[in-house]
Amino acid sequence: MAHGQLSWRGRIESLSHEGVGVGTQLEEHEGKTVRRPVFVPLTVPGDVVEATIVEYRRKYMFATLARVIAPSPERVEPRCAHFGRSGSCSLQHVSYAEQLRQKGAQASFLLGRKGIALPRPIEVLPSIARYHYRWRSRIAVRFEGGECIAGFREQRSRAIVRADTCFLVHERICDVLALLNASPASFGGVETEVVVVVGDREKVGLAVYLDDVPAQAREDVKLFFEEVYARNRKLIGNVSFGLDGRMRSYGQVQEHLAYEAAGMRFSFLPETFIQANVPTDDLLIRTCVALLFRDAGPEEIVLDLYAGIGNLSLPIARRAARVVAVEGNPESVRVGIANALTNGIGNVTFVHHAVERYLREHVRRAKEGKAGGEYPRATAIVLDPPRTGLTPAVIGELLACDVSRVLYVSCNPVTLADDLAALSSGYALADIACVDMFPDTPHVETVALLERRASPAGAAHPRRAR
Repeated sequence: MAHGQLSWRGRIESLSHEGVGVGTQLEEHEGKTVRRPVFVPLTVPGDVVEATIVEYRRKYMFATLARVIAPSPERVEPRCAHFGRSGSCSLQHVSYAEQLRQKGAQASFLLGRKGIALPRPIEVLPSIARYHYRWRSRIAVRFEGGECIAGFREQRSRAIVRADTCFLVHERICDVLALLNASPASFGGVETEVVVVVGDREKVGLAVYLDDVPAQAREDVKLFFEEVYARNRKLIGNVSFGLDGRMRSYGQVQEHLAYEAAGMRFSFLPETFIQANVPTDDLLIRTCVALLFRDAGPEEIVLDLYAGIGNLSLPIARRAARVVAVEGNPESVRVGIANALTNGIGNVTFVHHAVERYLREHVRRAKEGKAGGEYPRATAIVLDPPRTGLTPAVIGELLACDVSRVLYVSCNPVTLADDLAALSSGYALADIACVDMFPDTPHVETVALLERRASPAGAAHPRRAR
């Protein structure tokens, strides 16, 4: 088949890390048979399909689904009326057992492609909650024609799919969607995003971000949400408005925002990070603690980097001698300190620092024999970075430090594979597990335990930037 080909017919073999079905086109090139991947959205492994080619590249083709000739036994009927348009639930048409298989296979493939040897086959632990598991969600809001339009972004688009319900988010967040869509607006031509969170008392908090709202419309947007709050106090506990990196709250104090995991109670704010799948957070914590302490005892001194509100720091502190929790968001640090007090954890220290700066100082003090205080001589490091992964500066400092074990928690197997490859001169993958924190989406949480490679006698630990 040539560059001008219009269609492809074949069997879908797997899913990509973005949840797109992948088939194969065999082509003859310079006397050799070449396998060219064909990416077809909305397909399931095992489907036999006909697809229309919309993009032809040197190494792959991208197509749109024309028809399913023979459906896979793993194909199921999507529950959501917005499936295929909304970008938030792209695997609803795949059986849950197959989702778990594909997520494990994709994590294995991405790590193997980077030369990372797996100590054992990857097991993906299923989510505790199958539906309505997200206690935190970002929704898109547009004001036009005298109304508010609330929902989620379309796939690969900034357009908003209006939605009154969603099978991924908590039922109270669905109530907020329906409420906003039923609320009249006296202005238009404005668009923004709102983070909606819910606590275990089933009251919600809203964080409305005003940075992208034109200055002349900000008061209109604020007044709209203040009035929505005033009319619906049984549902909404408070509204916060974000501008220039600062949040200002309107309404009640936020004791209504809390959840329980690992036998502890965690308070949080709309603007602080939490594991959105709260029902499965306990499983994630137990997985992390089990790997971190599999060959370790209570004498461990742990640095928890990107610590947030203490979701991992506090449970780890119950098993360790001491934990230093490093976090760049001052509000998360403040809430983390309060959570430690609430749960009676006295051996954790929260530090407000950028991770890069903290690690640099930690390495310097260790080399100069000045470890202590907020910079103890640690035996283990926990990493839970954002989806973008580690910066080159963090990777360099990790390679320069003398910590024997690193536990890396990642929601993006692509950046995880990149980072483990960059760390491979100093650390080897010792154990790995996945927890499905995101059913019906292509995302998966991976927990990787790294152990320091032995250095030749007299040699310094390798230092390498990506």
